This record gives sequence, structure tokens and C-alpha cells, in this order.
Amino acid sequence: MIAMIFGQARRCVGTVIIIIGLVMCIPSIALFLFADSLYGEPVGQGSLTLTPTKTTGTLEIVGVFKQGNDYDLRIKHVAYAANVDELGNLTLEMTYNKSGSGLAKFDDGWYPITKLGLNESHTASDVYEFDTKFAEDASLVLFFNLTVADNIRDVQITYSVYANPNRPLINTLNQVALWLLIPGIIVCCCGGIVAGPQKQDGSSTTRKSGATFVSRRR
Repeated sequence: MIAMIFGQARRCVGTVIIIIGLVMCIPSIALFLFADSLYGEPVGQGSLTLTPTKTTGTLEIVGVFKQGNDYDLRIKHVAYAANVDELGNLTLEMTYNKSGSGLAKFDDGWYPITKLGLNESHTASDVYEFDTKFAEDASLVLFFNLTVADNIRDVQITYSVYANPNRPLINTLNQVALWLLIPGIIVCCCGGIVAGPQKQDGSSTTRKSGATFVSRRR
């Protein structure tokens, strides 16, 4: 009886600590969302989908990069497995044509991207920062080639272009949000340790010889 009361007390205290930890995470999540909102609406967007039967595609970013502005370019890839019970393999290659001196730094950090053992889905993204004001208008054409698509249903590729982002403020807010998030996670972990493992009710899991046990939870 004493052990049961002690266990229930532990679980109650652990639950309270977890709730406190989750509450502590709220300001950091709000800061992350606020920092992301500072980018504003993208001045250019586009997307395409590649499949095992459509392995190549092109995204043209024309008429977006204007003289006198600086930009952030976000490129995101999301791959989905055809059969979630099997692991997939993916290799996606990207090449480009560009014009305009402002895109000189786009030579850094190239694909191909390879993902072996893909389980259900896989997301990869990159942000290219062109932090110098463009001296002239520029254009960019991205070419994608899906060279390996074992058990891959499709790959969705998107880009977003943001003009004149406030990078120092955004980076500072993200750093502060990260530091605020860490204590909340630690408190949640401590709450889980205090609560201990959840014990199952033995009466609901007892199996009789020769019988089939079926659990129905609503």
C-alpha cells in the first residue's frame, strides 16, 4: 500500500514538473515563430515534383533578384517512400545556370544529396545568403535530376526568395530562443525521471492459455 501511494505521488510530482517544463518552452517557441515571421512574405516562390518516372525538372528564378537589394534563397526537398514498410534510397543532383554578379556566392555547398535508408520521409533544406546589395539584376535557373529512386514515391522541391532580410536580428532571436528552450527540455526530462516508467495494469494484460488477447482502446 505504501509503495502504491509513493508511486502515485511520484507520478503526480513528475507530471507537474513536465507541465512546468512545457510551459518554460512556450517563450522559446514563440521567439522561433517571431524570428521566422521577420522574413516577411517571399518575393519569389516555385515548386516541382520528381518521381521515378519523371526524374528531371527545372526551376527558373527570373525577374526576382533586383539591383539594390540583398536576398536569402531557401531551397527545400522533401522525399517520400513508396512503401513505408521498406527503406528507400535517394540521390538528387542539382546544377544551375546563373547571370548577374550578385549570385557569385551560389557556388558554395553543392548537391548531390544522398539519403540511404529513407524511412517514410526525409527533409533537407539549405539557405543561401546573398548579403551584398546586387549591383545589377540577376537570374538563376536550377536543374534537378533524380538519379537514384529506390522505393521513392516522389520528391517535392520548393524555393523561396526573401528580399533584404534582417539577418542579425533574426539570428539573435533564434539564438535566444534556443537557449530558452534548453532549460525547458531539461525540466521535462527531469519530470520523466521523477515520474518513472508507467506500470501496466496486470489485470488487463493477463492472458489465458489457448486464448487470443485483443486490446481495444477508444
